[in-house]
Amino acid sequence: MNDRKQALEALRDKVKAGDRAGFRKANRAVFSTPCQDMELQMREVSCRHAFHGSIDGAKALHDAVLPEWCWSVDRMGNAVVWYPWVEGDAVSHEVSNDGQGDWSHRPDCASLIAISDALISETPKGETP
Repeated sequence: MNDRKQALEALRDKVKAGDRAGFRKANRAVFSTPCQDMELQMREVSCRHAFHGSIDGAKALHDAVLPEWCWSVDRMGNAVVWYPWVEGDAVSHEVSNDGQGDWSHRPDCASLIAISDALISETPKGETP
């Protein structure tokens, strides 16, 4: 498993656990860059805002890292990101209230988890989110 994939998995796991200190470190590991690229800095900021309750932050992060993917969150905390046209079938990553956690009060974090899962699935192709 490559470092990028491990960093994304750590970020997803910290969001799921609600681990604030661990989240900060994982967020920096995924989105920080030594060259201080403003676009990458905004991804880190958007991710942080989403973790702290901003659905706008989740949407901004989605637009930055999965621009051609669709995105949906409902009031019950179900979140899904999907790529609509892959040989006629949609590729999707969904987080729902299915016994794996109640996200109805945190649709922002449900979105981050779905986005992370999508990025993890794309990582083996050598793409950098």
